[in-house]
Order: sequence, then structure tokens, then C-alpha cells
Amino acid sequence: MIYLFDLDGTVINSEKRHTILLERLLKEHEIEVTKEQLDGYLPAKKDGMNTWGYLVDVIGTDQETAGAIAEEWVRQIESEELLKTDTLYEDTLACLRKAHDKGKIIYATARQNGQGTFRELERLGIKPYAVGMLISVPAKGAEGKKELIENVRQAYPEEELVVVGDTEVDADAIEGIEGDITLYLVHRGFRSKTFWEARGVETHSDLSEL
Repeated sequence: MIYLFDLDGTVINSEKRHTILLERLLKEHEIEVTKEQLDGYLPAKKDGMNTWGYLVDVIGTDQETAGAIAEEWVRQIESEELLKTDTLYEDTLACLRKAHDKGKIIYATARQNGQGTFRELERLGIKPYAVGMLISVPAKGAEGKKELIENVRQAYPEEELVVVGDTEVDADAIEGIEGDITLYLVHRGFRSKTFWEARGVETHSDLSEL
């Protein structure tokens, strides 16, 4: 059995840097926001709204400025400084140990800062559990994730694959892939239970049932 774990929102809690960076960029652009507006960013994102949409529809930023902030957000979100704010979920280590005992673990994620991600895995102590890590470009979305899964399928044609993630990228990525494959989605990450229920998709609150 091969487990393909997504990182952000699945085994790594990276929420803190999302809000830190948005607040910083708003200050740089001299845009005043209320605490309620700032606190509402992540819940809105979990329900499917992107950064640009939140800036325009909720904060009231003009579209040009919102576009500039959203682009800068993407460039900075994986800086070494911000990656250091990431932590593990409480059940991450127990789940990885269990999966490691039952099969092989591969981290399959979409990130820009590959070297920073490797260092983060070492810092958080989860690098040894996996036989490797595959990284796609975030802009490629589900297609990029699908390419990673297809590469694993080619390497392990007879093995059951278990894809563990938290967004529609993970769900869409397994479509059309041949062989025995299971999807395990959590709604504690960057998509909410409400988001998934609206799409009729079964999800889990954590990794305990994996």
C-alpha cells in the first residue's frame, strides 16, 4: 500500500502564515481592515473564496490593487520566515507512524519552494517517515497533482494507492487514474465541511480513521 500525503492542511497546519502575510501586505498598501475582516479571511478561503475575491468582495479593495496584493501574496507565502510558523496537527505523527507500518509513504504536494519544503520536513521531524517527496507547481492545480500520482502508479503498478488531502485539487487529481485507488479527504484544512457537503463529498475531521 502506498500513501500519498498532501502537506498543507493535511499533515501540516500552515494557516498562520496565510493570515500573517495578508495582514502585512494590507499594511504595506495602507489598507485599513477590521479584526473581523482579517479573522474572516481563512474561513472564507475554506469555503472556496480566493485571496483576490476576498480583497474585492469583503475588504472592498479595488480590483487592480487586489490583483497586485494577490500576486505578491503568492510570491511570499513560502518564504523561509513564514514556513517557520508551520506546525504539525496533533494527530500527524501517530497517523504517519501507522501508515509507515502498513506501507510506504510519499509526500505529494504543490509548492514553489522545494528546498524550503525539504528543510521544513526535517524541522518538523516527518521526513524519515517517507520514501520520497514529489512536488508540482501550484499553478498547475489538479493536473499537476495528477501527474505526480500517475508517476507513482507507474512505479508501483500493483499497489493500492491511498491519496490523502484536503482540497478539490486532491479529489480531481485521481480522476481517470487506473488501478486500486482510495481518496481520504479531511475538512480541517483549506476546505471546510460546508464546502464538501455542498458537493456531496464525504470527508473526515482528522486523520484518525485512516
